[in-house]
Amino acid sequence: LLSAGVAALAQDRAGRLWIGTPGGLLRRTPDGALTAIRLPSRGEAPSVVALTMGSDGRLWIGTDGHGAFVLDPATGRMTPIAAIGHATATQRGPRVRAIVEVSPQELWLGAYDEGMFTVDPATLEGRKLRLGNGSLLYADENIRAVHRDANGLVFIATNSSLTRHDPRRPAFATLIGGGASGAALSQKNPVALYSAPDGRVWAGYISDGVDLIDPRRGSLVHVAPQPGVAGA
Repeated sequence: LLSAGVAALAQDRAGRLWIGTPGGLLRRTPDGALTAIRLPSRGEAPSVVALTMGSDGRLWIGTDGHGAFVLDPATGRMTPIAAIGHATATQRGPRVRAIVEVSPQELWLGAYDEGMFTVDPATLEGRKLRLGNGSLLYADENIRAVHRDANGLVFIATNSSLTRHDPRRPAFATLIGGGASGAALSQKNPVALYSAPDGRVWAGYISDGVDLIDPRRGSLVHVAPQPGVAGA
């Protein structure tokens, strides 16, 4: 591997495994061959933190400070998504932490410090994701994790909130944080979301367990790592 860490995984239709690491993007073929895939950048290779396979077979790639790209595995063509976020004095593009396909005609990209963007996969044109009245769909701009459940609902975790959205309707619900029921996420760095069959949403942290959120009650239970358990 290019790095000891793995931040994201995705598999394409041909069975190839795509691996996002702090040192860049890797491709592992079914025969076990491992190849480093170069992302367009000046200087060091971008740290790849988000991967999503689109329904059209293309791979969507989010990086920590170099923006986002889309790769066609069939042709090898890599295209930057230029219509989201902006560069700063310390980074060459937005820190795209999460990518989710809400429909074959639309993807949502979450960037730390810059909020959510919607991108048309056909044109690669993007814009800031807002409701019809111009308001944002989340409590703060620090997008940490995004998850789409089996019913098509999208959950967005930020530093201070968890919100739920139906992309088919111009509305959203704040489940935790942002003034909802006085509760807040137990930590400011959720890295994974999962919607369980019982309706609860799990928010996972790197080193501090998980939060179990019940949207029906507006309640949150934190489950801390158990002492003596590997990784705790």
